[in-house]
Amino acid sequence: MKIILTILVSMTTVMFAQDQPELPGWGVYVGGGSMGVVADDMEGVTWGRIIGVPVLGISRGLMAGPIPLSVGAGLGKRGFTQEMPNYDFLSGEEDGTVKAENQYTTLDIWATVPYPVGPAFIQAGFIMGMSLSGTSTSDFMGTEIELELEGDMLPDPDLGLMVALAYPINDNIGINFGYAHGLTNHGDDSMSMNFNGIFGLVGYNF
Repeated sequence: MKIILTILVSMTTVMFAQDQPELPGWGVYVGGGSMGVVADDMEGVTWGRIIGVPVLGISRGLMAGPIPLSVGAGLGKRGFTQEMPNYDFLSGEEDGTVKAENQYTTLDIWATVPYPVGPAFIQAGFIMGMSLSGTSTSDFMGTEIELELEGDMLPDPDLGLMVALAYPINDNIGINFGYAHGLTNHGDDSMSMNFNGIFGLVGYNF
């Protein structure tokens, strides 16, 4: 986390001392990613990742005073899987495993500072995700149970840091690969849990 903040501050400082990059206008993007959590260890619990699709939205390049920015908004994904032992109520002995998956659709709003490296751009900035809907699916003793999540069952708004590499294919099309790490703790008093994700996007600028 401190490394990402250092990169962001360094890139912003360098921007004041060099020619500003040519920023794109309006654009759209679509893609997906591998989403999971960084969480405290829980006895018997194995945390896993989900494939989050689709991730899509709109983007825009603009100047905030002397600082160039890429900003955007769209639908994103958060989520994780859990696998834990199932215990027989009578004997107290382990009897198979319970698997569960939580997946959330979010409204993501983000802003990054682009730094040109040859034909590509390194981007670092912030992303905020507000949960719109979610599902919780569990496999208990061969029976699949799916629950629609809403209201208080959804995570609180998630603020995070993001770094990415954007590479233009031509004047209109580009690809973007990056990593986002949530700063908001979605655990409780006994544990911490932060969302993270690795994503890949294809963008089109008008």
